[in-house]
Amino acid sequence: MAYFDKNGKRIKVTGLNQTNLLKKLWVNGITVYDYVKKSPKVCFFTVKREDFSKFFAITDKTCYNIKTIKEYGVKSFFKKIKNAAVFLIAFFVFTVASYAASAVFTGIDFYGSGAEYSERLTTYFNKQGFKSYRLFPEAKLKELETKTLKENDYLSFVSLKKRGSRLKATVIKKVKDLSVKNPIKTDLVSDVSGIVSSVQVYRGFAAVRVGDEVQKGDILVKTKGLIKDNEVETDIIAMVTIKVTVTDKITLLTNDPVAAAVLYKTEKEAAGEYSDEIFVEEDELFRNDDGGYIFKVTAIKTVAVSTYKTAATGI
Repeated sequence: MAYFDKNGKRIKVTGLNQTNLLKKLWVNGITVYDYVKKSPKVCFFTVKREDFSKFFAITDKTCYNIKTIKEYGVKSFFKKIKNAAVFLIAFFVFTVASYAASAVFTGIDFYGSGAEYSERLTTYFNKQGFKSYRLFPEAKLKELETKTLKENDYLSFVSLKKRGSRLKATVIKKVKDLSVKNPIKTDLVSDVSGIVSSVQVYRGFAAVRVGDEVQKGDILVKTKGLIKDNEVETDIIAMVTIKVTVTDKITLLTNDPVAAAVLYKTEKEAAGEYSDEIFVEEDELFRNDDGGYIFKVTAIKTVAVSTYKTAATGI
């Protein structure tokens, strides 16, 4: 008999002589619906909700294994709502906890040659709002990169990134000033692309500031400018230092990022190329077909664009 009122329980019965059980239920006024016999020992049927108590009282002390496999009706509906609510609450708690763990600032990790100023810079970043166990001011990172570079003249490069609950600060100390000679009569033009890390103009008019991104061919210092609303023209004595970032890859049999950086630096120096800083992005590490590890390597060169031939300074 089919059961259309779908307000009951779907029962699984395991055991022998199932016919005896069905007769016993029928004698006690319990009708079963949607009966399906899967095997000599297993059958399924549905019992109406108003017969639940009587059904389980009858089968309580029998040799059958009785199991409810599905519920229909209002009670089942509210049970599903309850289960869904429990899941949503657990998910919400987990999400909030995960967010809170990464949203709270716990410290700073310094990388690069400027790490020797870690104590001084930690105090500086504390004043900018990076204090332990307070909310991580992630929105300020880009703005703070430029500000840090401008307000700390012993640095020539600053990169700030959020890593979980910590601040990853890559800082490079400024190289010694290069001497400037032989004034020129035309605008000083960049012969490289990169980020301006220092500007020293002894004569002429600066067209860029620290932190500006420049392309090869951009004007760095102009011969013409305004002084008290009057346009004047002069020769140029100036020096602009530009950070050129070169991204490369290197393959090693070891997964040690320090070894990768040393090998890369050695190879470049042997080829006559020099770099102020070399970084290995560990999160870019992956295996290749030969069983080696491929690293993403970032080399930052200091290129001085001045009144003489472009020169690079090494570590």
